[in-house]
Amino acid sequence: MIQPSDNPEKLKLAAQAVCRNHPQVTPAFVCTACGTAYCNVCAKRIGSTAAICLDCGSLCVPFRDFKEKALLRADQSSRFGVSDFLFALRYPLQQAMTVFGCSLIYGISIYFLPYFALPDAGALLGTIGLIPGFLGQALMFGCASQIIRHLETGHKDSQSVFDITDLLSDIGETVLLALAILIAVGWPLPILLKIGLAGRALFWVSIVWAVAYYPLALTLASLTKRFWPVLNPLAALSLMYKMGGLYWRLFVMCLGVWAAAASLAAVFLLSVLRYTFHPLIVLILALIVGPPIFYANMVTAALIGRALFRVGDKV
Repeated sequence: MIQPSDNPEKLKLAAQAVCRNHPQVTPAFVCTACGTAYCNVCAKRIGSTAAICLDCGSLCVPFRDFKEKALLRADQSSRFGVSDFLFALRYPLQQAMTVFGCSLIYGISIYFLPYFALPDAGALLGTIGLIPGFLGQALMFGCASQIIRHLETGHKDSQSVFDITDLLSDIGETVLLALAILIAVGWPLPILLKIGLAGRALFWVSIVWAVAYYPLALTLASLTKRFWPVLNPLAALSLMYKMGGLYWRLFVMCLGVWAAAASLAAVFLLSVLRYTFHPLIVLILALIVGPPIFYANMVTAALIGRALFRVGDKV
């Protein structure tokens, strides 16, 4: 019968079993000991949900439950690779209109960020820029966390993972975890500024750290739902160790997604920078850049969720 050590092909074959007496009939029950399958006609029923094996006398369970478990274990036992990458690219598109709507909200939120950065913006415009931008990040991280928690259980549907009402119902946790992620990936910046590192070096050191730590921060936030583990580098190292080589395959896939999104954003940004700073131009840019950035983060979350599912109880 199904064992955790069984290879994916063996598990898939078990899920394709047929009645021992009627090969053309999908079985209704399967023996938990010898694996013999029976249709409704052949099964020796005991109640409505179980039967007795005619060969060894052991308990038989509904084949539908057996098949679902076998396919789930086959999926979990298979190698994390290209099929998962393609699944992650398609996953946000299961709820295309909802994702697009969320991405526009995210785009509008980042529209305010340039006002925070302007030297003559003042406290009022600076606050206006910071708060909506942070809430947009909280929305994006919240949706990503819901995807991770859903996919790590083996489910592949996208039901309710983009439900903003779930995030709003626990807005405190959503905001706190978003703050933890931002601090975790961004803490080198103020330290480097304090040290007085040169501008270009400062930029690249901050980018490298953010890229390296972001998948770990997002994963820890989703798994623990707590503030401090996200900031704990020892927890991040422990997570990497438990995931083993699978983590590096995940990281390379994420790099590809981020590079594509960043390239697209850079093209629009460089084209707009040729013009004088204008609110309408910035709004158009935000609405164009927002969706690919949001989509890339949802793909990242789908990759993390699938990776965690493959790791199973190790994390």
